[in-house]
Amino acid sequence: MATKLQINRIMIMAFLVNAIYSMIWPVSTLYMHDAFGLSLPLIGVVLMCYSLANAAGSVISGYLFDRMSHQRILMSGFYLLLTVSFIGMFGDGLIAFILFLVPFGFITGWCLTVQYALVSDLQVPNLENDSRKNFNLLYLAVNLGLVAGSGSLGLLYRHNEVKTLMATVTVIALIVTLIGLGTGQHNVVENVSRVSVQEPNSQVGTVLKRDLIIRIFITLFLFWVVYVQWMTNFSVYFTSLGYSAGFYSHVWVINGIGITLIQVFLLRFAHFFKTSIVQSRFGIFFLVLSFGCLIASTNKICLLVAAVFLTIGEALFVPAAPVVVDQNSPVKVKGRNQGLVNVFSSTGKAVGPGIGGVVIVNSGYQMLFLMAILLLLVSEILLLNFKRK
Repeated sequence: MATKLQINRIMIMAFLVNAIYSMIWPVSTLYMHDAFGLSLPLIGVVLMCYSLANAAGSVISGYLFDRMSHQRILMSGFYLLLTVSFIGMFGDGLIAFILFLVPFGFITGWCLTVQYALVSDLQVPNLENDSRKNFNLLYLAVNLGLVAGSGSLGLLYRHNEVKTLMATVTVIALIVTLIGLGTGQHNVVENVSRVSVQEPNSQVGTVLKRDLIIRIFITLFLFWVVYVQWMTNFSVYFTSLGYSAGFYSHVWVINGIGITLIQVFLLRFAHFFKTSIVQSRFGIFFLVLSFGCLIASTNKICLLVAAVFLTIGEALFVPAAPVVVDQNSPVKVKGRNQGLVNVFSSTGKAVGPGIGGVVIVNSGYQMLFLMAILLLLVSEILLLNFKRK
């Protein structure tokens, strides 16, 4: 019962934090461009700083998670989130928004890593099904938060004005801070339990696990370099084909609903995939199918099918990757490794739009689709070639 209460509470906090994230991130480019006339290249620099700060927050919080009170690390992130959100309400102008956005990136990286590390800490070593179930529950909560946050932007962001949006973010940050305080020191697994677990002393096994973790990190980077094209450059691609921005938004409606349904399915049928590595492979495979559809046709139905394949791929790969890392990490560095999961993901998201833009300008969208398939096949090979001895 204690574990159930813990995962439920972590899910609620993850839902709220990611609702906050999805309220700020989608409007950042629009706000800086329309309200202040900042050029797209300069906006790209700002967003790069955001992503780097996000990665830094992940590394630092993961490192501290393995060495300090988990309650203290958890609440430090929430206090920072509340403080930055409150200050952001009173900021006015482009510089003020940038000074809010970059620390906000650091804090969201911090909070996301702590969420995954806490779920990792709930696991009993080598219990594959419990681990996958809890990470799937967390990813479900994260996705619902993203859908709820982005879905509220029509009401909260109007006429290039963010005051109402920032006030709402501050209120939610206050709520999640109070929920975090309610966990209490006794409800968060502490470091004593982490060092009490006896780990196998096999040098071969340790090398193999380290090798697999490195492969997963590389595939995470490549996956997000490819996936982020849908989030950025494809908005221009869809409109260049004559489709409206509303049609492009339907992709993300499909994405949010589809991810939720798939996670519910995986929770109901926990043994559908034999291992998390197999689930990861299938996720990458469906992304290959997605870009294959884009090469095949520009028909609206084909584009929607590509969006469905994209959703299936994301719903399978993204929650499975941290499970593989968790199950192959020594207890004393689980927090650090979960931080690195977000670092490689953030780095892929940071460089992906720029890489895609360069390919599009020089060779066109078809070459981008082929490049994406090539990178995904490299990822597939990295996982297929892994042999547990």
